Amino acid sequence: MKILNSTDDAKIIVSTISKKALGMCFGSLQLDFCQQLSQTLVTSSSIRQYSELVALGFWCRPAHLQQLKKDYLQNTHVYSARGLVFHITPGNVQSMFAYSWLLSLLMGNQNIVRLSSRGGEVLTILLEVIETILQQDEFSVLKQSNQFVQYDYDTNLTDFFSECCDIRVIWGGDQTIEKIRLSRISAKTRDVVFADRFSFALIDAYAILELNDVKKDELKKIANSFYKDVLLYGQQACSSPRLIVWNGKDKKIIERAKKVFWSCVNEFLMDENKSDDSSFPTAISNKIAHTQFFAMQGLSVILESAPNFYRIQLDDFKEVYQAHHCGEGLIFEMNISKLDKLSEITNKSFQTCSYYGVELQELRELVSQGVVHNILRFVPIGHALDFDSYWDGMDLFSEFSVITTFS
Repeated sequence: MKILNSTDDAKIIVSTISKKALGMCFGSLQLDFCQQLSQTLVTSSSIRQYSELVALGFWCRPAHLQQLKKDYLQNTHVYSARGLVFHITPGNVQSMFAYSWLLSLLMGNQNIVRLSSRGGEVLTILLEVIETILQQDEFSVLKQSNQFVQYDYDTNLTDFFSECCDIRVIWGGDQTIEKIRLSRISAKTRDVVFADRFSFALIDAYAILELNDVKKDELKKIANSFYKDVLLYGQQACSSPRLIVWNGKDKKIIERAKKVFWSCVNEFLMDENKSDDSSFPTAISNKIAHTQFFAMQGLSVILESAPNFYRIQLDDFKEVYQAHHCGEGLIFEMNISKLDKLSEITNKSFQTCSYYGVELQELRELVSQGVVHNILRFVPIGHALDFDSYWDGMDLFSEFSVITTFS
């Protein structure tokens, strides 16, 4: 990683990269690099404790990338690299930038990745692994065409990179994105923006009670999966559920399902002796402060799953609640009597719905009919954090490439 102090430093980097030819989409060099990255992240005993890095390694395993290659390159279109991509990474989820960077890399682009100065242990380890692999002679071309930089907020540097790039990728909150967009890009440059998002879990009450009667082991798996979806990134990922929507026509049935579900979650927490960021003193203090705010709004607070989970019971959903959600295991809960009520909850900042016990075909029909909207992903509970090449409603392979058609 290079620390930049002036635009002269930035010019040297851009000049070095521009001398290198663009790669071919899913070229053997990029695939070999991803294979080594995957192997290191998945097999290293010192990295195994960092579940988000293991997840990244599993995502870029050869079998998965070959399937992506097959999906994207099987039609008559020809994909080619777009050029220089300038990535501005988030500070709250340290490894998330790697997914969009790897997708851009696979499409043969040159990349400048500005890393957050907030840093962190996970980011440090990931960067060390990446740079160690790039030091190998066989990856010298990738090393020169993929530069990782860091600089304090400097409008001149951001202006310069923005003027030079063919794609600008921005991860961050809405205010951060607005500030970065003050740095102009050319008419032919595109912005790929990952803004503030809000995600939720959709659970059918009857399905939970049925599991409790006949498949308690399956119920435990659901509790485990929910825990991972929420707390793997401290609930800071855009796809981490912050709300549970309970589906059921009978409120008494829903309340019974809640008791069963949360009892199972509590058993899982006790059996596994879970101690994560959500149970640290600073996280607890933060949740207490925010739950006090909600209590002052007349909302019911349930602390039976504390310190990992603090639950806020809602009668309806208001956008103001999103602004006062601190993450770290704070969970909103509300009930609906039928699935088309989802349209009354969601807004344009919603992203992922992780579901259990509802028919995917019914959800598909509601979306296709325009009854339910503003939801960009539907995935089973336990897969909310699985990064996909379709993200935030965008086809990222298409965003990171030039598509030539033939007829």
